[in-house]
Amino acid sequence: MQSKVTWITDGNTNGVAISPDGKSLYIPDAGISKFRPSNKNPYGKRMFWAFDMSGSGTLLTNQHMLGILLTYYYDGIRASRVGWLFASSGDGVDVIDPETGFVLGSVRVGRGSKVAVSLAFREHEMWIVGNGGVRHVKNIKARLKRDW
Repeated sequence: MQSKVTWITDGNTNGVAISPDGKSLYIPDAGISKFRPSNKNPYGKRMFWAFDMSGSGTLLTNQHMLGILLTYYYDGIRASRVGWLFASSGDGVDVIDPETGFVLGSVRVGRGSKVAVSLAFREHEMWIVGNGGVRHVKNIKARLKRDW
């Protein structure tokens, strides 16, 4: 295996998701400097980016911003079976429309030091992990888990 740089970040990114059709790649920018990771500038970048992917998946084009977060930043992200984006962000997980960037809803995990960092899907359930423990959300009507 060998890696190849396809996009240069200017901040600190964490988390990446691919759309179910394999045509889009989503990357959040945490807005934290690589030189001072403890510096969480309230006016720093907190953009959520989308890219088109080439058929081979080796070329990223059409970079466009899905949104800018007002508080905290997106950390771990996943795309569901139908394409919704689930992004951990501070005190919860936001559910985002991949076309408009609108937040459709959220699952709160607490506040203060209880933050959502990463998440995983099963068929109709979601696991959220972060400071404060592991949380389980079940009985979700939509099928989340993807076949691959």
